[in-house]
Amino acid sequence: MLAVAVQIGYAAVVFFSSMVEKSGMSIYILVAYRLMFAAVIAVTLALIFARECRPKLTWTVLLQAFLAGLLGGPMAQILLGESISLSSVTFGMALINLIPAMTFALAIAFRLDSLRMRTASGRAKLFGIVIGLCGGMLFTFYRGPRINTWSTHLDLLHLEKLRDNREVVQPRKVITLRQFFPPSLG
Repeated sequence: MLAVAVQIGYAAVVFFSSMVEKSGMSIYILVAYRLMFAAVIAVTLALIFARECRPKLTWTVLLQAFLAGLLGGPMAQILLGESISLSSVTFGMALINLIPAMTFALAIAFRLDSLRMRTASGRAKLFGIVIGLCGGMLFTFYRGPRINTWSTHLDLLHLEKLRDNREVVQPRKVITLRQFFPPSLG
């Protein structure tokens, strides 16, 4: 039940991020605000609940924190924002739901996990991957009725003219690249 609540919350964040981006705010500014807000909450919770169990600050820990800060949060959110601005929220959320399947495929490729088909857990893993891939493909290929949301169009800087002149990257490539930067890294 908690996983469903997390997915609903994540869908709401993606939807409202798309609305903010369409109103003219830069994706980079939105990502900076999101990460600052997350840092304030994380530091507050760490000071309240984990004040006594702090690891030693070694060069390895600093390097891991730097790489997680560089590639984890900002890269995933920027790629997600750019891909949703180039396509639709539905398409982006359908492919975001493929993150567990892609993570499991990478774990098998790097031999961090195994798929034992003779056990119940191995069959459950394969069943989950197939269901996730079928659901992602269904959302990608199915075109339902268009739902029009309220208009938030306010183009004070005439950004539509700028968007028409920039080189268009295919959104499928951007979303696929984003899958390699899951939100769990950030």
